[in-house]
Amino acid sequence: MPICETGHQATFPDAPFHRMNADRIQPYQDNPAYWQYKGRPVLLLGGSVEDNPFQLPATEAEAAMGQPRGDHPQHDPAIANLEYQFETLVASGGNFLRCSMSSRDIGDVWPYERDSSTGKYDLETFSEEYWSRFERFLRMAHERAVMVQVEIWETYDYYQRETRPGYLPWQHNPFNPVNNLNYTSEESGLPEVLHSTGIHPLNPFFETVPGLNNNPVVLKFQHRFVDRLLSISLAFDNVLYCMDNETHAHPEWGAYWARYIDEKARGAGMGVELTEMWDNWDPTDGQVAGAVRNSEKVDPLVFRSTPLNCLRQPDVYTFSDISNHNAQRGETHYRTGLWFWRKVREGGRVWPVQCDKMYGGDEYDDFAGTRRDGLERFWRNIFAGLAGCRFHRPPSGLGLDPEAQAHLRSMRRLTDALDVFTCEPHPELLFDRQENTAFCLADPGRAYAVVFVNRGTCSLDISGMIGKALQIRWLDIASTQWSEPEDLIPATGSLILQPPSNEFQAVLVTRSG
Repeated sequence: MPICETGHQATFPDAPFHRMNADRIQPYQDNPAYWQYKGRPVLLLGGSVEDNPFQLPATEAEAAMGQPRGDHPQHDPAIANLEYQFETLVASGGNFLRCSMSSRDIGDVWPYERDSSTGKYDLETFSEEYWSRFERFLRMAHERAVMVQVEIWETYDYYQRETRPGYLPWQHNPFNPVNNLNYTSEESGLPEVLHSTGIHPLNPFFETVPGLNNNPVVLKFQHRFVDRLLSISLAFDNVLYCMDNETHAHPEWGAYWARYIDEKARGAGMGVELTEMWDNWDPTDGQVAGAVRNSEKVDPLVFRSTPLNCLRQPDVYTFSDISNHNAQRGETHYRTGLWFWRKVREGGRVWPVQCDKMYGGDEYDDFAGTRRDGLERFWRNIFAGLAGCRFHRPPSGLGLDPEAQAHLRSMRRLTDALDVFTCEPHPELLFDRQENTAFCLADPGRAYAVVFVNRGTCSLDISGMIGKALQIRWLDIASTQWSEPEDLIPATGSLILQPPSNEFQAVLVTRSG
């Protein structure tokens, strides 16, 4: 078993070690724009009530006994527990969760124990509760073949942005010098009070690595944190690694940790998949007309925090997360996702592109958008070729509410019938189409899927299939109900598509027999 720098011994699931590495989550060998797990291709679909679900109680009974996690309906104990989240996700066709290593919400614990005499955290002593929660969550996910994207540094735990009335995470964070007995502000270079909400200036916590400020006092404890995390997570073959949550840090920060994790994994005899999540809302850097930038659009930190940074370091990263492109709406949202998918292919090394958080819920703010925005984004993302999507937690996302469940079921039903892993986005096959209505995934000559996210009609180019026997089936997305199949032998190279209703509809066109 691998031993990490902390000396903590990893515990592995029952699967043999050599098989775990061969079967781990990794780019699909036949189409590396998607993932494979245990040698079989997988499309990652998900949603959850929390972005740090490892902190949730395991059962409804535990949730009812514990501290309330908030005042929203989704925090009902019947919902805010791991058993419900996993069972509902899997029953809805889901297999993907985000796991930010966050501790700033009500009911969460921090990763360190407090010294009994001073009341301060001791960064040499880990909280067994925090890490046992993490291991329990990963084990439950592994048992259900649910893929987990772990975000190691939860950016907003290290800033002053008020996350609930009167609560400023950095004032409670164990790494804040005022809260631990391991170093002072003078020794560490970290502020006790940080006059920043996460944009400018950066917390020096994110500048400790050798290529930046080279701060060994703090870096020592950052290494210990990552080592402890890996001593647990490397035991599981269903884990993807993301360095940060929507970071503005210098690219060298994330690259340092990606190299560090890769080295540790290789030392343990396994490979891992690595990315960084950047805060820039426009992953195209202005290449798609109409794409909006962050409200802090003149800040140089926003400009440097581009998802293109990962593409520039293919020796460091192995996939892309473009979650914050979900600030875009309508046709522009599709075009930014498709642009990035194509950019990856132009680079010569194809890898998965995904979003482990997809905004749009009941908050109705300018950034997240509406519930309708969230549902539309889900379909546009997958039809732009993305390898995975997860509904963000409420209220700025749909989480795993009944409507999200219905769309997860329908996406799984459609993409399984299509065999999505042989397909690519083909917007050029649609014509006579209204903006933000229909989108196409296809393996031309074999199978075509078109989704209508808004009312409209269009024509589908099926050149090369004239005179062939075809089968057409409509899928009502809200109910996950297929229509009776219609057989057709086309006399022309186009097919007029008119959905049977104005709500979300998809159509599957395949060769018959």
